[in-house]
Amino acid sequence: MKDYFKDNPELWTTGSFKEIARMIEQEWWEEKNKQLSKLSGSMDTELIEFIPEDLRRKLLGCEISPEEFDEELPDNSFLLQVFKRNEGKGFEVRCNNKIRRDCRKLTPKEKEETITILHSLSSEPTGSTLDRPNNVKVMKKASKRIFEKTFGVSPGYNSPTIFYQYTCGRSLRKRLVWMIEENYNRVVLLFYGTREKMNRVWG
Repeated sequence: MKDYFKDNPELWTTGSFKEIARMIEQEWWEEKNKQLSKLSGSMDTELIEFIPEDLRRKLLGCEISPEEFDEELPDNSFLLQVFKRNEGKGFEVRCNNKIRRDCRKLTPKEKEETITILHSLSSEPTGSTLDRPNNVKVMKKASKRIFEKTFGVSPGYNSPTIFYQYTCGRSLRKRLVWMIEENYNRVVLLFYGTREKMNRVWG
């Protein structure tokens, strides 16, 4: 059976929790900078000049190196506080690139929730340490078969693959689906979006 992940490396980003979280944070600010520049052009004025200094630094520093990025984080920043938390099992994260792109459009609160989820799954991939552990469920057999077929995952018998689903996001409208690659100490994020979108894509 084909290995969807190895055969399509361009569709995935793999790294530590901090690496993935840093990418999401930087790309989110980069997107906001683009939106601000576009609005500035339409109004024929540099709107960034009217933005508070701390926000301006984030907008202008969205393309600096990872080391500089960490140094620029104030002690009370959300991201730095998450970085200081216990790493637990420290599982590697493999993220569907579409999830990364979609994170650029999130509200600030949803973006922070997403990074918190990444940390929780990296430290405990079953989702038991998430803010709403009761919102985690194992996908049913019919949906499970669709994901197995799509991602070339062998069902197995001794250790069958488990697909987890978490209800999250603003007004609990989003669904996150992931699986665990125990042999690699890796959690794989497969889908993040509304329930309606998940039903359209996966049936």
